[in-house]
Amino acid sequence: CTTFFTMPAAAGEPVSDPAGGEDCALLTGAAYGTIPILFHEGRADSLLVLLDRWEEACEPDEVIRRTLILGAIWDGAFTEDLYDQQIMDDLVQRGAEFRDEPPATPARAAYDSFTVELADQLLPHQPPGSPEEFFCLFYSGRTDEAWALIDDGELAYSDLAYYRARRLVLLEDTGSSLQVAFTAGSWYPVEDLNFVGDKPLLGLLVGWWEDLWFGRLVAEWRPGRTDEPYWTERDGKVYLSDRWDALLLGGEVGRRILGQDRWRLDVFAGVGVDMVKPLGGSRDLLAAVHVSIGGGLRYELDQDRHWYVGVDLRSESIGERNAEAVNLGGEAWSARFVLGRRLTGYDRRTAQLLGR
Repeated sequence: CTTFFTMPAAAGEPVSDPAGGEDCALLTGAAYGTIPILFHEGRADSLLVLLDRWEEACEPDEVIRRTLILGAIWDGAFTEDLYDQQIMDDLVQRGAEFRDEPPATPARAAYDSFTVELADQLLPHQPPGSPEEFFCLFYSGRTDEAWALIDDGELAYSDLAYYRARRLVLLEDTGSSLQVAFTAGSWYPVEDLNFVGDKPLLGLLVGWWEDLWFGRLVAEWRPGRTDEPYWTERDGKVYLSDRWDALLLGGEVGRRILGQDRWRLDVFAGVGVDMVKPLGGSRDLLAAVHVSIGGGLRYELDQDRHWYVGVDLRSESIGERNAEAVNLGGEAWSARFVLGRRLTGYDRRTAQLLGR
């Protein structure tokens, strides 16, 4: 292999058998000094042996994998089999170090400077749009340019693109978040409740997401008057009314079943109390159990995953009430449009370090 970079001043002398290859700290210190010399002298076989010993003593680590990848590129032996999905965590770690996390020791700082210089000098020799170009860009500190190779489609079908997409999905799926949303839509009674007529609805959802599951509180108001009047009883007397200011208080639990990029599809079930005030000037409420099942579609409006819009469709069942006169229970459908905001959760910093 061809050598085309200069030796760092802090490299030190080669160590032939540091601590018998057993002690992680001693071997790491020796590797920081020895590896630049092995690159400089073109000793690829010795480099591979030392990397194997280093990984065996210290377990897999970002700096070891970084060196292995750069070494393979330098030796013309790079393949995507050199890494798995753990590479994304490594790139997040290294990206954070580039941004605002300085190395812990001067020896590590000198070694990091060496790999930056190595990647920078390897870069012009790599095929455009290749994984090799990605890693040289990234490890030279040009992380935004590296991620652009994936975003622009140059590496759309590479293992890197797959691992990154998987990591971003997991980043969203495993985050906990508090969310609040405003809803507006229409309520459509059927069968025994047809006489009420379609009604507008306004509501509020406050909920908590945990992994793929969520639970939320529901408050919903359906104002208006019935299309046809109905009889209701109070204090032994029967009155004719057309009031329908219905209030629903309850909760819903659900799960995400599909999701891609900013889209997600949820299913949910709810239970609560549905209340109607049939007579003006009276505090009496006609209450019944309300159960529902439904599905919802959500779309994230921004990359920060702060704001989202969506639509829910529900099938509702309301228990008996006012049975002494006209039963105000029955079946209904509803459609609600949602504007929501995620108040907590979603690790935006990690997403940014992954180029989003």
